[in-house]
Amino acid sequence: MFFLGSITRYHLYMFESILSDKNIWMIGEFLKTQPPQFMNILLSKLL
Repeated sequence: MFFLGSITRYHLYMFESILSDKNIWMIGEFLKTQPPQFMNILLSKLL
């Protein structure tokens, strides 16, 4: 999470390349393995 937060804050172009790259499966795996509480907090902050 720290890595993704740093990329989106300081290097947004890198985040866009990760999402459009063949490595998007890593983001999916990260989201699948997070506890529900973490995802609820993250989504509440985004919305």
